[in-house]
Amino acid sequence: MSAIVAAIDIETTGLDPLYHDIIELAIQPLDDEFEPSEDIPPFVARIKARRPQNASTRAMEVNGLDLNEGEAYHEFLARLLAWLEEYSIEKIDALGQNVDFDRSFISAQIPELGRLLGHRYLRDSQRLACAYNDLVRIKTGKPAFENLGLSDLRKALGIEGSQEHRALDDALDAAKVYKALLEMMDIREA
Repeated sequence: MSAIVAAIDIETTGLDPLYHDIIELAIQPLDDEFEPSEDIPPFVARIKARRPQNASTRAMEVNGLDLNEGEAYHEFLARLLAWLEEYSIEKIDALGQNVDFDRSFISAQIPELGRLLGHRYLRDSQRLACAYNDLVRIKTGKPAFENLGLSDLRKALGIEGSQEHRALDDALDAAKVYKALLEMMDIREA
């Protein structure tokens, strides 16, 4: 297998990748239609905070996770590396909502995974929605979407919601939003 496209999301204890911890990670492999892969199951981990004293109160209110629940980091990492090896994953073209945020945390805290994330083929549902807004604004004078948050986009596109601020649900929702935006653009071959 070597290279896959996967929806990725994390939950963290704050906004600074050098100060706060990843406490939940989901990698949902996708097929060519940006649907969940039938060949590779998702990887999901709940990770115990390594620096709970650094946790932002606001971040913990948003994600509602317990800092002390989950696997120890070394157990999580061993399981992740085993999953990558089992499915022969050598490169991941990431898809996400504000995917640069996730990549910055992953690169800082899980370098073994960060090295696998492609740089050129990142797919970002938020950036795609911004581009779509620009296309609509050129034609109509106003944007298609007032807000570009994942929950706002999901609702505007009529996508049934999952539990917000849980890594696997948000990864799946980002893939659904991305696919819906591509379908709305309806670019046809010349």
